[in-house]
Amino acid sequence: MMKVSVIAVLLLCVCAFQAEAQNAVDKKGRKQGYWKTADTSRILNYEGNFKDDMPVGDFTYYDRNGRVKARALYFRGGYASFNTFYNDSGKVFMTGYYLDKQKDSTWKYYRGSTLIKEENYRQGQFNGFTRLYDYNGVLLEIQQWYRGLRNGIWWSRQEKGFQTVTYKMNRSEGNYTALYPDSSLCVTGLYGDGLKEGEWKFYFDGGSKDSTGSLYKINLYRQNKLLSCRLFLVIESAPYNGILQEINIDTVVIVMRSAGGKAEIFTNSGKRLQCREKYENICSILDLDYFFNASPGVFVAYRYISGLSEEEDDRALLQLKTATPFPVYLDKEGIETVKSTLSGE
Repeated sequence: MMKVSVIAVLLLCVCAFQAEAQNAVDKKGRKQGYWKTADTSRILNYEGNFKDDMPVGDFTYYDRNGRVKARALYFRGGYASFNTFYNDSGKVFMTGYYLDKQKDSTWKYYRGSTLIKEENYRQGQFNGFTRLYDYNGVLLEIQQWYRGLRNGIWWSRQEKGFQTVTYKMNRSEGNYTALYPDSSLCVTGLYGDGLKEGEWKFYFDGGSKDSTGSLYKINLYRQNKLLSCRLFLVIESAPYNGILQEINIDTVVIVMRSAGGKAEIFTNSGKRLQCREKYENICSILDLDYFFNASPGVFVAYRYISGLSEEEDDRALLQLKTATPFPVYLDKEGIETVKSTLSGE
């Protein structure tokens, strides 16, 4: 019994010594050596070493379930660290540096083993390049930064194509370009101090970088204000026979879907122009503030509305300021639109 008692006392002394050595502070109250802390449920919070109250070397941090949620390697006297964060499955989802408790240098984000985002910091602010990737690792976006401000190239890949412009102290500056997925031109323009300036050109899909055959619109801007809009369409009807023509949008009364799905334009001078483009494509480039759907396959300019005939069987005859060689009927939705327009709503 005496031996058992002695051993028990010795074990208690060892445990007490280890506990004292484990979470020690010096005379100045500074943490020194190995520390290991737990919450009220005795689940570890973190463990690591201190020197003069500053973390040094490897630290491990735990979540409420006792799983490792982060590891940190401290250096530069504890003011800097490289950090690795883990998800609930124990896989790495984020890595990066802290300098004086602020994000610094390169941070990387993962989905599984795939890098999906990369950011560069300086003193807690974006500085350098940020890159965004899809779940297959394909680059989706890149942006250059300087002290938290967009400054430099921006490039973006989307389902509909690509965009690129340059920023200067958080404002877009210089040439803007948008491309279709096949890299043919979609939009070109110019920014000045974050505002649209000069000519902005728009192209239908299927052109090429050196071709203007797919050009369909030129907008002229001054400090983001639209001054004029010029429409360009390939007209297949005589006498144009496939030649690109400039169309004054103000003269367009009706856009119709013809046989085969192509667009046909009726102008205020009485011309009927058969276009190469599909009806839906033409309608998509016209401003809905100036045109509306009169009925399926008929797109009408508000400015040429003069009245509305009596309704009959959920449709009505539209009266226009320009005479048309064909009647223009409105469906129920078109009737409501015209009534609202005529009442000034």
